[in-house]
Amino acid sequence: KNGGDVDVLYKTTKYLFNELEDDLILYPSHDYFLSNLKFSKTVDTNNEYRDSYIKRRESMDLDNEFILTTVKEEKRINPFFRLFDPEFKQKYPNMTEKELFLDFRSKRDKW
Repeated sequence: KNGGDVDVLYKTTKYLFNELEDDLILYPSHDYFLSNLKFSKTVDTNNEYRDSYIKRRESMDLDNEFILTTVKEEKRINPFFRLFDPEFKQKYPNMTEKELFLDFRSKRDKW
């Protein structure tokens, strides 16, 4: 499977969402940031905060500059964290968090 076991990814993401401090800085190990942000637009269409990150990243030297984020920022731009936000979840009322995570992961694997 692309990206590992999806059930483990779901449990890990939910744990991280609930347990990590919002001000914790996240350092990228791979730079898929721009690609992930663009994918986010397919499942989270109206997110101006995310769109500002896309513009910022596109204006950078993609080989030599990186963006560090915090858990709080990821909760605003990352659809795999956003699905735990009750307001965002309202966009998908017929799916559980886990079903939504699995759906997003499947779409991301094919994107």
